[in-house]
Amino acid sequence: MHLPGVAHHEAGHAVAAWHFGYSIDFVTIEPAGDFACRCIVSPVLKEGAPAETVVKPDDYVKVLEAIDVCLAGHEADAVWTGRQHWSRSRRDRQIAADLAAYLCRHSAESAALLTWRRIGTHAFVVKYTEAIDAVAEALLEHRRLTGNEVRVAINSALSRRSTPLDMEENESH
Repeated sequence: MHLPGVAHHEAGHAVAAWHFGYSIDFVTIEPAGDFACRCIVSPVLKEGAPAETVVKPDDYVKVLEAIDVCLAGHEADAVWTGRQHWSRSRRDRQIAADLAAYLCRHSAESAALLTWRRIGTHAFVVKYTEAIDAVAEALLEHRRLTGNEVRVAINSALSRRSTPLDMEENESH
C-alpha cells in the first residue's frame, strides 16, 4: 500500500465531505477489517434501501453530493499521483454507482451521471488541492484524524491561500 497516495485518497473524501457539510466522524489510513483505510461520514440514504426507492426532490442534491464524496477520493489520488488507481477506489465507485441508480431510470443514464459528476469532482479536487494536501500530510503524521482535526487542517490550508476561493469563482465567470 502506497501511504501518500492512500492519504490523498482519504483526504479527498474528507475535504469533499467537509465542503458539503457532512459530519465527519474520523478519517484513517490504518487498515481495519476489510477496509484498507476509510473516511466515515453520516450516511445519506439508509443502508440496504432498495434501488426502487423514490428520491424526494430535497434528497436529490444530497445524493449528488454523496456521489461527489465517493468520487473525490479517486480524483484526489489521481491528481496527486498523476495516475488512475482504479483498484484503490473500487468500493467507492460501486457506492457511487449504487447512488446514481437511485436517481436514474437506465444504466446508460447512470453512466452519464457518473461521468458528469466525475468531471465536476475533478475540478473540485483541483480547486481544493491545498486543503487535500494538508489533510493528507496530517494523516501521514497521525494516521487517524477526528472530524475536528480535519476541519482545523482544512481551515489552516485555506487561510494561507493568496486568492480566496470565492474570488476565484467570481473571476471564472
